[in-house]
Amino acid sequence: GDYIHASDLNDALVAMHTQGMYSELLFYLEACESGSIFANLLKAPSVKAVTAANPTESSWGYYCPPQDQVQGKSIGSCLGDEFSIHWMEDADVADFKTETIGQQVKNVTALTAKSHVTEYGDSSFDGEVIGHFEGSVDGSSIGLSHGETKDGGAVNSRDVEVHLAYYKVLRAESAETRKQAEKALAALLASRAEVDAKFQKIADLATKGDQSKAEELLEGQVKDLKDAVCHKESLRAATQACGSFNDYALRYSRLFANMCNVGMGMEEILSAVEEGCGSTSSCTGSGDPVAPACYSGSAGALGVTETVTVTLDKYSSGSGQMDFAGTGVESINCKAKQFTKSGQAISLDVSDCVPSGVTVKSVEYCSDSDTIAVSVGVKLVPLPIKATLKKVACSSEVVV
Repeated sequence: GDYIHASDLNDALVAMHTQGMYSELLFYLEACESGSIFANLLKAPSVKAVTAANPTESSWGYYCPPQDQVQGKSIGSCLGDEFSIHWMEDADVADFKTETIGQQVKNVTALTAKSHVTEYGDSSFDGEVIGHFEGSVDGSSIGLSHGETKDGGAVNSRDVEVHLAYYKVLRAESAETRKQAEKALAALLASRAEVDAKFQKIADLATKGDQSKAEELLEGQVKDLKDAVCHKESLRAATQACGSFNDYALRYSRLFANMCNVGMGMEEILSAVEEGCGSTSSCTGSGDPVAPACYSGSAGALGVTETVTVTLDKYSSGSGQMDFAGTGVESINCKAKQFTKSGQAISLDVSDCVPSGVTVKSVEYCSDSDTIAVSVGVKLVPLPIKATLKKVACSSEVVV
């Protein structure tokens, strides 16, 4: 489904108040640019929101490698986020019957060094004890002693995936494991460069090549959102044309916020998105394929490549059987999968034979060119990998 937009969240809070679902609500939020969720948007009465960061900065992962040790074992992940850790550690040791909301926010703000904890909404209940909002029904605390918080291991949340991939290289215990880790790191860096290029192209198109204006749209700070409807619609269009956003790609939400804030029209934004991401399909013709047949092709950029091969074993009257394989960023090996065809669209379930984090988003048969269009989603790569598979001889090894 669609992403939950800041306006959706704030509308939900208003609806909750209207329906009597709360009398007072305390909302702690950990996310990059989390202040943008509430800045100029929080209208619901009796809500206090506390965010890990202001509208223009990242939040930070904490206890990241090499400080990811649990009982002497390296977990290979950041163990938490700085703001959230400090809030949970305060809650662990606080007396829920005496510590107030105002005191807790002050404590957490003082401990959070990498980003600016920001408050929004109603501060009239700052003097109430946190037990009214946290802990057990009777307002009692867990009663733990305060653990030691290491000074360090903090990584910008947008860069956590690169940091973790790099440490997999450093911690590799064999040559083969190191090569695989290096390959994954290279693919990740290349995919981020591809994301940068995609959104740079959209900004260039929107500003008709004015580099200074494009840079301001891409990197200019967004202190608040002036047109939430425009922003929501432009993000939906970008998702449809460019693929789903991951943590890194979400930094470019600001591009669309800035375009909307300067008064750029939706038609202009959509045109830049469609041309920038090449959403127009070249797949034409809805005729049926002739089996048996084999198709293969590669897609990718900047070193990120996936080669996909489809072996059409049999087909008749809208249904058939195929082998679906992939090599490159991820290895895919699906044998004898049943499928159905309606128009161009081929529907098949490969969920039981693809690696975790891999999804086959779409398969289409383009009869006018006798090709197969495939879109594969890989968690490692922010944008879908789209390949056009050309007909090849089944009896020979395919080299693309």
